Amino acid sequence: MLIEKLQLDRFLLVGHSFGGLCAQQYARMYPEKLDGVLLIDSTSHHFHRLYDLDLPVMYSMISLEKLIEANKETSTKSKNELKEEFMESIEESKGYLPEKEAADYEAFMTTPHFYKTVAEEFENWSTSSEEIKSGEAFPDIPLIVIARDQELSARPYVEHGIPETEAILHERVWRELQVELAGLSSKGELVIAEGSDHEVHKDRPGVIVECLGRLG
Repeated sequence: MLIEKLQLDRFLLVGHSFGGLCAQQYARMYPEKLDGVLLIDSTSHHFHRLYDLDLPVMYSMISLEKLIEANKETSTKSKNELKEEFMESIEESKGYLPEKEAADYEAFMTTPHFYKTVAEEFENWSTSSEEIKSGEAFPDIPLIVIARDQELSARPYVEHGIPETEAILHERVWRELQVELAGLSSKGELVIAEGSDHEVHKDRPGVIVECLGRLG
C-alpha cells in the first residue's frame, strides 16, 4: 500500500537484522518491483540453526524466550518509564539526527505498543521463516549481503561472561548464514564490514552507502 501511495515503480530494498527477513519475503513476493536488495547483517530464514547449537551459557542469558519475555515486560511500562530506560540512546540520537527526526525517534522508542509488536514478531519468527522457505524462490536480482566483523562481534559476549568458545561458534555460524544469503541470487555478493558489530549503519555507514551506489 505504501509503494502504491508513493507511486514507486521500481526501487532498491534495504533490510537490517529482522528487517532483512522481511526484505527477503518482499523480494520473493514482488520481484518485479525491485532493482536490487541490500541485506545488512540480516536474519536468515534458517536462523533456527543458531538455536540448535550447544551454547548453554549464552542461551541461559539471551535465548529467544528471554527476548520475548523482556519485550513483553517492556511493553507494560509507561512512556516516561521508557524514556528513562532508553535515555542514553535518545540523547545519543540528538547528536546525529535533525531535531524533528530526533523527536520522532524518541516518540518511537517510548511507545509501549512497539515492544508488544516486537515480542509478537519474535513469537512468530519460526512460522515466518517456514513460510518464506515454502514460498516463492528468491529472484535472480542484484543482491549484496553485508556481514558484521565476526571477531569483533564475539568480544561483547565474552565481556558479559559467555565462554569464548560459545561466542566464536555462534559468530562462525552467523557468518555461514550470511554467506548462504549471498547465494540466494546468482548476482549475490558478500561484503564484510570490518570493524563493525551488528549495527553496521552506526559503525560503518560508509560501507552501506558504497554498496547502495553499486546496486543503484
